[in-house]
Amino acid sequence: MKRIITLAAAGFCVATASMSALADEPMTHAQLQALFPGTFSAVVRGSMQVTFTAKGNGVLIGQATGRSDNGRWSLQDGKLCIMLNSWTKGKSTCSVVLADSGWYYGKGVKFRKI
Repeated sequence: MKRIITLAAAGFCVATASMSALADEPMTHAQLQALFPGTFSAVVRGSMQVTFTAKGNGVLIGQATGRSDNGRWSLQDGKLCIMLNSWTKGKSTCSVVLADSGWYYGKGVKFRKI
């Protein structure tokens, strides 16, 4: 279970340009500022459901199957950066975010604001 949750967190962290067929180009810094903070429903690797809450003070909370983790989020140079204490082992990852019809995509994950 811990491995699945770790994969879920990592999937939320990492967006890649290889998903560009879903969107013309990565979201801009201004578009990301309009999206965050907020609460997001994520589907990782096509099946794992995770809820992420990005608070206005930079706190990030992830919840999946009765487990949770805390960390930080920020926007830097047009990229979303997140760190979760357990699920990403305290490692911060920054990535571009691609959008398509209310969904946002990264490597192995799609998420939407709820």
